[in-house]
Amino acid sequence: MKMKTKEKPWLIVLRILLAAVFLFSGFTKAIDPIAFAIKIDEYFISFGIGFFHPFSMFIAVMMIILEFSLGFMLLFRIYVKFTSIMYLLFMLFFFFLTLWLAVAEYLEVNYGYNFGVVKDCGCFGKAIKLSNFDTFLKNVGIMIPTLIIFFKRKSIPEVRLTTFGRFSVITVGWQGLNSIPIDTCRLLISAIGKKELILWNSLSTNLLKKISFLFIKTILIVVKLFYPKMN
Repeated sequence: MKMKTKEKPWLIVLRILLAAVFLFSGFTKAIDPIAFAIKIDEYFISFGIGFFHPFSMFIAVMMIILEFSLGFMLLFRIYVKFTSIMYLLFMLFFFFLTLWLAVAEYLEVNYGYNFGVVKDCGCFGKAIKLSNFDTFLKNVGIMIPTLIIFFKRKSIPEVRLTTFGRFSVITVGWQGLNSIPIDTCRLLISAIGKKELILWNSLSTNLLKKISFLFIKTILIVVKLFYPKMN
């Protein structure tokens, strides 16, 4: 008989803290996703890829959903193996991105280079302002538990959703996605600029509801797609 895996207390604490960071990060961005989209647009301009401007809002919302989803899945031990891999890929990307930003900002300040570096990363929305160097140190701190969770992923017992559970949440999520008006999406995609921020006053309540539905849908699509591979 196969012995049931028991998670060690220190690993539980580490997992909960790591999940909380992602949930907090997603929440602070979800409060004002348009401001986060503007920040993404600033990055596009900084890297000379301003032609991605029309996708800023879409990427912002997807980032929020991704952080919420990963935080939720790790917190409740849903497909830990897959989640730990996604955490690692996510953090590796931002680790090297923020390393470059920190180095570029240092060269700008001390040696007169002009890379057009974005000064505030926008990692925690408007809640916490961080310099590029502080952001890099923050990512170094997050990488440590991320690597531990990744290498210890087999010792964390997974929670499996039943077929009925997967079907129920996918149905709810799909209905939530379909309830988003096309006109609202178009308005949000075009709302990349200070003048258009007034749209947020009329759309904020509904948009947060839509994001929560998208959050549920994303989790269940991930589960549906990867469930056969996680056995």
